[in-house]
Amino acid sequence: LNFSSAWATTAARGRSIYATAKAGVSHMTAALAVEWAPLGVRVNAIAPTATMTPRVQERHDSNPNAAAFSLARIPLGRIAEVSDVVNASMFLASESSDFVTGQTLYVDGGWQYAK
Repeated sequence: LNFSSAWATTAARGRSIYATAKAGVSHMTAALAVEWAPLGVRVNAIAPTATMTPRVQERHDSNPNAAAFSLARIPLGRIAEVSDVVNASMFLASESSDFVTGQTLYVDGGWQYAK
């Protein structure tokens, strides 16, 4: 299970290196899935948007514009909780996703479509 980002599909000023790296993670996930499928190994990725970690909470507390920027792009109207990402990860690691490989699961509240 790899970790990409919702930024993997978006170009934005100041995000070129991060977005490129995360796009690479998503593509590597697909490539490894093809290579390792014959061995019975599944490879998937999680791509969250802003997630309420202590670092993000600190940034939002110190800069209300940061919170507004994040929320403005998330159609579900909230920042992801760590549990949202954990639950998606647990799904991809479980037998419930036995026929899922090479996928990047966007845990982003619709962020990638609300550009």
